[in-house]
Amino acid sequence: MKHLSSVVVIIGIVTSLVIIIPGSTQATYYDAVNVPGGRTITSGGTAGAVPGAINVGDFLYAHEVATLGGIPLPPGYGYATQWIQTRDFTSGVWTDEFHTARNISLPPDTATITQVFIDLRWQPSHIPDYKVGVSLDAGVTWTWDTFNSARTIGSNTSEAHNITSFTAWTPQILKSSDLCVKIISYSYGVNPAVYCYLDYLGLYYIWSGPDPPEEETTPYDEDEPGIMGSLMPDVTGLMGITGFIGMIGVVPASIWLFRRDGGSKIHAGVMALIGFTVCFGFFLASIQGG
Repeated sequence: MKHLSSVVVIIGIVTSLVIIIPGSTQATYYDAVNVPGGRTITSGGTAGAVPGAINVGDFLYAHEVATLGGIPLPPGYGYATQWIQTRDFTSGVWTDEFHTARNISLPPDTATITQVFIDLRWQPSHIPDYKVGVSLDAGVTWTWDTFNSARTIGSNTSEAHNITSFTAWTPQILKSSDLCVKIISYSYGVNPAVYCYLDYLGLYYIWSGPDPPEEETTPYDEDEPGIMGSLMPDVTGLMGITGFIGMIGVVPASIWLFRRDGGSKIHAGVMALIGFTVCFGFFLASIQGG
C-alpha cells in the first residue's frame, strides 16, 4: 500500500503545480507621443496671416516662432483677433531648442488613449488673452477650452490644456488628417505694442496597449516547426496522454499493488478513486486547453 500511496501523492503534487503556475499573461505597454508637428499650418485674423505661422518647416523648430499681438488698432476699435491652426499630426516632429529630434511613437489602432492635451510652447516675453480648441471634422465644428488671461513670462513656457474629456479619443481620431488644433488670441490697443511669440501649437497624448512584438530571432521559417520546435514537447498533449493512460491503468495497478502488499481494501479503493480522479482531471484539462 505504501507504493500506491506514493504514486497518488506524486500525481497530486504534479497536478497542483499545473493548476498553481499561471499561463503567460500579456503585459501592458505605455508610451507618449512627443509633440508631433502638424503637416498643415494656416493662420489669419484682423490683419491677415500671422507672421511666421505659414512656414511649416520653421514652425517645427524652437526659436522659429509665430508672432501674435502687436497689431496697431485704430481709435475706437476694441481688440483684434489672430488665429493659428495646425492639422494632420501624422508625421514630422517638433524639436527642442537644441534641434534634437524626438521619437513620435504613434499608437497602434488597438491602443487605449489615456490622456490628450493641446500643447503650447511660448518663448519669453508675453502670453496674450487666448483660447484653444479642437476640431474632429477638418475645422467645420470646434470644441473650445476655457479662456486664458494675458500675462508676462520670463522663460520658455509650456502650457498643456487637458482635452481628454472632449471626446472618446481613439488612435484613429488622433491620426486622422481631419484633426485640427486652433488658438485664437486677442490683441488690444496698447502703446507700445506688445508681442507674443508662440513656438509650438499641437498635441501631446499618452496611450497604452499590448507590449510591442519582440524581434524574431529564429533562423527558420516561422511557418515551419524547425528543429527546436520539433524537439519541444506539447505540454497539453502530454497531459492528455498521461490522463488517458492513467484512467485506464490506475484500477489494475491498484489491484496489483493491493495483492502484492496487502492492507485495507477500503484504503486501496479510496487511493484508486483519487488516482482515477487526478488522471481524469489531466485528460479533461488537455481537452479544454486544446
